[in-house]
Amino acid sequence: MEVGKRVEMLQRKSSIETEPRTLHLDQIENAREEALCVINTKTFQEALDIFTKETQEGLRAGEEKRGRCLDLKDYDDEDERLIFLDPPGWDIASAPF
Repeated sequence: MEVGKRVEMLQRKSSIETEPRTLHLDQIENAREEALCVINTKTFQEALDIFTKETQEGLRAGEEKRGRCLDLKDYDDEDERLIFLDPPGWDIASAPF
């Protein structure tokens, strides 16, 4: 095997190294407790804002890059939003956020 190929093989990363890191069980449990605290102490709208803040910011940034701004505060399709919040059979406190 030639030296160039060996160096190339050494510099390669396995796909597992490029994937996002996952949470440990204690981190998942802590996140679940925090989510329950938010759900129990905040109004529905406040909790929704907390859990979707980064998503809304990402959508806004993506729209601004394409030259148009998406104002999610004007988005008033409550039924469509609720479909994603409580699908049948899901424990809402453990749903990803």
